[in-house]
Amino acid sequence: MMDRRDQLYSFAELHRHYRTCRRNKRATLNALRFEVDAEANLLALRQELRQHTYHPGRSICFITDGPKPREVFAADFRDRIVHHLLVYHLERVFEPRFIHDSYASASARGPWPPTIG
Repeated sequence: MMDRRDQLYSFAELHRHYRTCRRNKRATLNALRFEVDAEANLLALRQELRQHTYHPGRSICFITDGPKPREVFAADFRDRIVHHLLVYHLERVFEPRFIHDSYASASARGPWPPTIG
């Protein structure tokens, strides 16, 4: 029988979050590098997580050129998989404890409350 840690870091779980992570990042250089040998990369990531030797990689910093320029620090693709995995499991614990009017990054609420017109 698998314990919670084995379930959390299972290959199937990591692969599922890898697939959700790559949805909008598939054409990025980091995602393509990871995808070339995705199975081996996921197995290595799983081993690091299970052995508590995982360390986040370096983020990429860039400036957006939208109406208001802003500095963005983008996590490495491999780290994004870990982010997706952790958020998926932790939001079930923390979201019920947030105040009702909290909309920041809430999966079922979106970034803003509905407007009443």
